[in-house]
Amino acid sequence: MSSLKSSVQDAHCTVNRHKLRPSEEMLARVCVLVATFFVMFSSSALAFVAPAVRMTARSAGALRMMAADAGEKANVAIVTGASRGIGKACALELAQHGVKVVVNYASSADSALAVVEEIKALGSEAVAIKADMSKPEEVEALFKETAAAFKDPVNILVNNAGITKDGLVMTMKPEAWQAVIDINLSGVFYASKAAASVMLRARRGRIINMASVVGQIGNPGQANYAAAKGGVLGLTKANAKEFAARGVTVNAVCPGFIESDMTEKLDLDGIKKAIPLGRLGRASEVAGMVRFLAVDPAAAYITGHSFDVDGGIAIGFGVDDSVITVKREYCCLQCMCDMCLACVGESGDAEVYSPQKSLKTSELQSIETAMIVGLQSVAKTGSYTSIQRRDAIVNSVMCAVIKLC
Repeated sequence: MSSLKSSVQDAHCTVNRHKLRPSEEMLARVCVLVATFFVMFSSSALAFVAPAVRMTARSAGALRMMAADAGEKANVAIVTGASRGIGKACALELAQHGVKVVVNYASSADSALAVVEEIKALGSEAVAIKADMSKPEEVEALFKETAAAFKDPVNILVNNAGITKDGLVMTMKPEAWQAVIDINLSGVFYASKAAASVMLRARRGRIINMASVVGQIGNPGQANYAAAKGGVLGLTKANAKEFAARGVTVNAVCPGFIESDMTEKLDLDGIKKAIPLGRLGRASEVAGMVRFLAVDPAAAYITGHSFDVDGGIAIGFGVDDSVITVKREYCCLQCMCDMCLACVGESGDAEVYSPQKSLKTSELQSIETAMIVGLQSVAKTGSYTSIQRRDAIVNSVMCAVIKLC
């Protein structure tokens, strides 16, 4: 009986020793009283109850600490280029999972504010902050404004901002090349550096870079875009190795053809034939991958990798003349894969910018004829891989252009 009395006293001491809330303390003491009542019926009952009460007290304290930790480490994300498209989808997806979001934009203030309102309607917090990601000083200001907007430090960065200025290498102007590199690659570097200064101190953070399958397989007419996105993939791996020791992960997502205003202007039938899944992707599907890498506990051990959300286009299909089509309303030098649109004037004359002159419709028809012949001959050459076929097409067309110029 003395041992039972000792167990009861031990249980009471356990309750007193832990700083419990009134409701938690009452629950623990009720357990002790119930156990004491059962002592008269069972000499061993309290021997089991005392450890259980001790566990109850400790668990309550641990749960309260976990809740406090969660409150101190709420997720705050900066999504660059989030006023529309994939960036908007990422911002909304993160907000649905309780993340506070900074909707970054470069010029579309109204669209960004509309996204903020959508996020607030989901029950999360959001602000819109303007910043040109190609300018280091504006990137720094973005992070300072984020720190002022939320008491919690940013621990998620989605580098989504990007532009396209398509054109064949022989006609691409230096400013078109540099503009894409500045935003699509340098902007990722500037933002990652600013984010790392916060995340490395906190020893937590996830950076997700929006790359592209074009950065993996290339694409005619997009040398600047392919170079920038390929650079993002390399930067992802380098930063992953630099930041890993402090618990910060860095990964990339590579979208393929995603439904948007731009893709509506393309030859969708031809594009779909080149995609194993036979359809375009949705922005929400890309956002789902971003959300997984950003907040899912299962992604905590993933860093330095890229994830294709492309319907399988990166693994490739064979190219034939039913897939590659030529459209006169597009620039015939840039539509081999129906990916690059050219300027078409009100008169219907398509212009191709050349160091020597602009080619009009009549001259483009000659190029078109040469292209069709080249496409048919290349497509029927079974020994070529799809990439080799594409290169052969580009070379044959460029030869025709040089002759005309």
